[in-house]
Amino acid sequence: MTKRLSTKQYNLIHSHYIHLGLSHTPLNMNHYANKKSALESMLDMALLMANASQLKAVLEQGPKFTLYSSLNMLLHQTNIISTTFLTELQVIVLFLFLLFEPLLSVTAQWNIYR
Repeated sequence: MTKRLSTKQYNLIHSHYIHLGLSHTPLNMNHYANKKSALESMLDMALLMANASQLKAVLEQGPKFTLYSSLNMLLHQTNIISTTFLTELQVIVLFLFLLFEPLLSVTAQWNIYR
């Protein structure tokens, strides 16, 4: 089992790498986490779209299909997932508004006093 480095130890080792010319830019510690989060979101969207297209095909075949009732139940679960996704988008828009609203307010105040 490997021991995890503290931030202080990591920065010391990385500064030596930069000093020796082995690395030209400092490493962004959150880069991996951000990439992983973005890829997970894309995979969730791909899964949701694949499920929607398969359920559309089942609904087009109608009740004569053998697994119609069980797949109809999955349709309701997909609706719950899509509702959750839409709610997540609304929260993101709200956060963006809360983030940029003070900036717009400061800009408006700056324009008033000019």
